[in-house]
Amino acid sequence: AAQLAEWAAIVVAGPEMETAAQFALGIATAASASRRVAIADLCGELTPIYALAGGEDAPGLADSFRDGLGLHEIARPVAGNASLFVLQAGEGILDEPALLSVERWTRLIGGFSEAGGLLVLVAPATSRLIPLLGTAGAGLVFTGPRRHAPGGITLIGTVGTVGTVGTVVPPARRWRRLRAVREYAGG
Repeated sequence: AAQLAEWAAIVVAGPEMETAAQFALGIATAASASRRVAIADLCGELTPIYALAGGEDAPGLADSFRDGLGLHEIARPVAGNASLFVLQAGEGILDEPALLSVERWTRLIGGFSEAGGLLVLVAPATSRLIPLLGTAGAGLVFTGPRRHAPGGITLIGTVGTVGTVGTVVPPARRWRRLRAVREYAGG
């Protein structure tokens, strides 16, 4: 979570969506110790996220983008953690055209940045939203082999890819390289 401090939004994606959701939940929980975090389901009723939201159907991201609902109307607080919120998928998350607006994602991610928060999005590795989210300012944490990570978005790191699932790839070298590139580029 400390290595994600400079990010306002990350996408956690991989070949196994329930596994990606578990990693995303771990990241979100750890990050919520130091800032407000919202974990969002871009897949539709991922068990770990759905259960965290109380297991009830409720308006979610698709409804927010389609119907103009504010995040305060769809965010569900997590019991026992005042800094962690769940944004459920909502009706039609996989085919909602309003989700393809890079401007809306840029504003949403910008809002998290201004507030010092973190938006953790769980998406299928094949989602057409991933490059769009990269354009809007999100980075990617991939729960599969690096060579299978989708393009169009900055790869922050991978988890669960060396040996057996659950082994974390140390991101320290990647972070030093990313910082060096950003410093060289003036950002």
